[in-house]
Amino acid sequence: TQLIDQLNKDSLFLASCNIMDYSLLLGIYYLKMAPDKASADAGGNNGGDDEKYSHEKLNSYAGGMRAEIIEGPGLYYMGIIDTLQVYNFKKKLETFAKRYILRQDKNGMSCVHPDKYQTRFMNYMKNIIVTDDEYYKELKVAKKEFERQSMLIYPGKQAMDNSVAEAQNMHNGNL
Repeated sequence: TQLIDQLNKDSLFLASCNIMDYSLLLGIYYLKMAPDKASADAGGNNGGDDEKYSHEKLNSYAGGMRAEIIEGPGLYYMGIIDTLQVYNFKKKLETFAKRYILRQDKNGMSCVHPDKYQTRFMNYMKNIIVTDDEYYKELKVAKKEFERQSMLIYPGKQAMDNSVAEAQNMHNGNL
């Protein structure tokens, strides 16, 4: 996936700079989503009683009543943090002491060579990040079985862009 590819490029760059002991920070923003009632009306003539038809069609989803508003994680912000730890002589000495004097498990130590740290970091990322294909396979459902429907989303993209710009201005002291 694009995310895995980017994390791999970033972590390879950090390893080439002799950096280790970094982490991935994940920010989750919750969105509110509601079925677009206009799209629920599409494809049929309702005989003029728009509101009643829309309400009936929206609330007769597979014999049940579909939620009017769904709230949950909708945006993810990610970044690699703590990129200041250089694998220098002191860190090499720490690795040696933990491995050969204290007899710690080499696979559990955070103080390892940057190449080994990058490999371990990427193995973990590949293990916890689920691709669309993996998700559908786990569900045992083909993507084509999902139905396309329109959703209304709050806050909208323009509101989010405005909030980000305002936060950047505040950070830069422009407000």
